Amino acid sequence: MSCERDWVDITSALLTPVIAIVGIGIAILQWRINRSRLRHELFEKRYAIYEATLLYLGQLIRTAKMDDVERVTFLQNTKGAFVLFDDKIVNYLKTLHDKSTELHLYQNQQRHEDEAEILKWLGAQLRQIDLVFKGRLKVE
Repeated sequence: MSCERDWVDITSALLTPVIAIVGIGIAILQWRINRSRLRHELFEKRYAIYEATLLYLGQLIRTAKMDDVERVTFLQNTKGAFVLFDDKIVNYLKTLHDKSTELHLYQNQQRHEDEAEILKWLGAQLRQIDLVFKGRLKVE
């Protein structure tokens, strides 16, 4: 009888640490799942900004002029970039917007030489945009 009682005491004593270990294991798994979900959600938001930038850049090059509706759409679609990206991307988006505004100004002033320079710069950006966003759109 004392052997059974010892067995019950040992089992009771081990029950609390086993429950704690299982709880820690579950907490670690939940943390890893939440971290993966966060990375996935950040990727989707970052990729939306990348797509908006690519679309705006393509529109600028295709039409060779800045459309106010497209500009406002670009600004709306990239307004959260400062939260999702580092300063390099935020400054790049600001530069892109500034150059498109310059393009509009040069077209209104009929400064064709300056307009051609901006369009050349925009064309180069279309080739470099993947390098600018590289490393910031990875799902790890």
